[in-house]
Amino acid sequence: MFFYTGTIHPTDPLRHEVWEHQGWNRFSLVFADTGEYPEPPGITTGNAIPFAAGDIDNDGLTDIVCITVEPDSSNPNIVYVVVITIESPDSFSYPCSLSWFYRCGNNFAIPFLTCYLPDMDGDGRKEILSATPGLGTCIWENTGNDQNQLVWRDITHAFSSMTVGDFDMDGEMNFASASAGSSGITSVWECTGDDQYQIVYQDTVRQPNGVDAFMTNDIDGNGFPEFYVAFENVPRGKIYLYMWQANEIGTDVYHRTLLDSVGFSGTMWGRISECGDIDGDGIDELIWTTPDVIKVYKAVGDNDLKEVWRWNNDHGGFRSLVSTVYDINNDGYNELITAGNAKISIFEIVAVDLLSPNRGTYNVGDTIPIRWVTHSPPRCDSLSLFLRRGITPSPFPPPQSGGNEREGELIDSRGLPPLSAEENGGCTQSDWEDASGRTRATIRMSLCGKTRFTTAIASPSATSIWTAR
Repeated sequence: MFFYTGTIHPTDPLRHEVWEHQGWNRFSLVFADTGEYPEPPGITTGNAIPFAAGDIDNDGLTDIVCITVEPDSSNPNIVYVVVITIESPDSFSYPCSLSWFYRCGNNFAIPFLTCYLPDMDGDGRKEILSATPGLGTCIWENTGNDQNQLVWRDITHAFSSMTVGDFDMDGEMNFASASAGSSGITSVWECTGDDQYQIVYQDTVRQPNGVDAFMTNDIDGNGFPEFYVAFENVPRGKIYLYMWQANEIGTDVYHRTLLDSVGFSGTMWGRISECGDIDGDGIDELIWTTPDVIKVYKAVGDNDLKEVWRWNNDHGGFRSLVSTVYDINNDGYNELITAGNAKISIFEIVAVDLLSPNRGTYNVGDTIPIRWVTHSPPRCDSLSLFLRRGITPSPFPPPQSGGNEREGELIDSRGLPPLSAEENGGCTQSDWEDASGRTRATIRMSLCGKTRFTTAIASPSATSIWTAR
């Protein structure tokens, strides 16, 4: 996880932090790039606000696109607003080197949303899209190693947050955005040629602050992706969520649906939403992030969505949340990762519930029944049981006949056969498979030797969040 944190206080400086997954849903800080305050002349990478990660110049090194400020070295009254990329110096390092920058104004407030584009015009070159305060809506295209050229601008139409997709399924890429002003004008641009884009659709919502735009890949199964804009009406104390979907292929005509609204107060502001498939069924969920609550929806019909889960922000303090969807622990299920008020929360779909035991430490010679229930979706056909010794386990001695045997016995009345039983470092692992889709199994494990152990149920990739200690 690469994120921006800190304050202007010396004990908690502005900085980038990289946290790496270490297994068993544990993360550790592996890198930090510390900024400076007050900002010195020039560009300080640790002060930059990151927005997207990728490899824009295809050199095999990670690039982070950011927004930052650059105080002028000769005039203290001028502070440039700059779009930059920070690159890893080599394949063994984290992004920390300034590789490209473009001044897009001065003395403007930041941040403004910026993202990588998936080669919008099909010429084999990746792009950066940004809603700059000085130059308008801009697209830079990569032209070589650490080189990006400004190829398109729109200074006429209002633009804030953006989302990208082929929304009318005509083979030409679109990006959609809404104005931050009170008119609530929502626009869709379409690629019309090499480095050429034009507005093909507009809608007036009469709501202000449409600064959160995002999309799903056909959540209701009617063949068209959807895009969404959430508008924040301060006098009413409400945030309204609207959805747009194309009527027909290639017509550039869309219909709008008001999906939901939530209340908010003056202490609740920042919000960035992102959708994805978080329950493993192959269909995106609508994941709406607001400062005070995250809500997840699934389709129950054409243009008909139902809330299926919500989380109330418990980060405290100033209410602000930004979310992304990614399989950060590599277990096959995407996580919902949300950050705000200097805290990060990570959520994953529950594929397995450990029923018993849910706590305790057990001694050599104990026989413990372990029961769990699997959920579908997501389908979970195989499970792993782990026995872990103490806090710093050492490898078990080699298997022997007699008193040092380790065995896993399936005692469920259906008699599901064990597939394997093997030693794995400091723990003994046994796997069973329920190919018929049964959702319950009971296993008894016994261990002989001079040790205590804890129990854990794990997902098919052996990454556990269901642990009894």
